[in-house]
Amino acid sequence: MKTIVISVFIVVATKSPSYAQEHSVVKVLIEVDSLSDDSVGERLAFQLRERIRQSTGYSLTSANEPHMVLVLRTMDRDCLGKNKSTIYSIVWTFKKDNVIRFYVDSAIGLAGDDVIEKAAEGIIARTDSMMESARKTEKKNK
Repeated sequence: MKTIVISVFIVVATKSPSYAQEHSVVKVLIEVDSLSDDSVGERLAFQLRERIRQSTGYSLTSANEPHMVLVLRTMDRDCLGKNKSTIYSIVWTFKKDNVIRFYVDSAIGLAGDDVIEKAAEGIIARTDSMMESARKTEKKNK
């Protein structure tokens, strides 16, 4: 089911007229919807956005056209608020018409202050893996 939702997303998102005009290379639009009450979590959200900005395959957006949304929620692992690590949940969804969201996948994780960049890379790698599976499925169905 996850692959089917992503396959539909790829077709719809990359066929959008305004998207095609703005991008000479087909990039998948991604929005990062984050809520963090800890500094390590805020850094994770920042690193995730930076990885998307630097990517050749993804483009950061909050547009009303169809796009993938990474919903990131974090909290300090230590109840004393030492801000040395964060617990996070990430949910991959597909957003269409600014209201309808389709669930794709989810995960939870723990990231220490010293491995925030690796955690962001891991989230992008998992996103990449989902997109690649969907592209392969799309090619098989053609």
